[in-house]
Amino acid sequence: MFSKTRSFVSVLVAVVLMGLQPAVALVLTVTPIGKIEKAQLGKYITIKGTIKEASNFSVGFKYVVADETGEMAVTFFEKTYDTLPKPELVQVGAVAQITGRLDEYQGAYEIVPNKGKDTLVITPTARTVISRSLGSINNGDFGALVQVVGEVYSVEPFDKGVDVIVFDKSGAQKVKLWSVVAKRVAKDVLKKGTQVRVIGKVRNSRALGLRIEPALPVDVTVVKQPSAVSVQP
Repeated sequence: MFSKTRSFVSVLVAVVLMGLQPAVALVLTVTPIGKIEKAQLGKYITIKGTIKEASNFSVGFKYVVADETGEMAVTFFEKTYDTLPKPELVQVGAVAQITGRLDEYQGAYEIVPNKGKDTLVITPTARTVISRSLGSINNGDFGALVQVVGEVYSVEPFDKGVDVIVFDKSGAQKVKLWSVVAKRVAKDVLKKGTQVRVIGKVRNSRALGLRIEPALPVDVTVVKQPSAVSVQP
């Protein structure tokens, strides 16, 4: 009996020393957004809500997530965004559960996920945006979210991204892809002759002019690839 007990203790010690401890299921506690407190700053918390807005900045993407108690920003830096299992599902209208570090930026709380797998889309959404002809978009549409379909006429790189001129039978518009978006869209989007679908907000300024700005890479998709041009000998 003593021998068996001693053997069991030896095995248990070996298991602990080797770090072979039994796996423990991690249960995440969802914190209502309206009940987040300053004492939680720097700690990892989990929220669940509907994605209301999406935008981009020079080194990542920012979402606004809302539940029945409030709303807050969720910031994905590029390296984390690129580890999302299905980034195309993390879009406006989807219900998601997100775990990340609680930070404070410009006086407001925000969640900063560390790993893509810490974001779980519970209810995907089929995003619907009213389609517009390119020629119908004007200064009066400033701030409006539009969807357009057209053919790429030209691609004009600039220091912080790419301007893509897209046209249809009604006219043409500039689609401004900031670099954080441009380097994550399909390669054919940046080819003359490609037919693309773009969802974005209408912007206008004296410096940059009238344009459509997609927030996410998934907001720019290929409808039809450019036709191959045969060269006669």
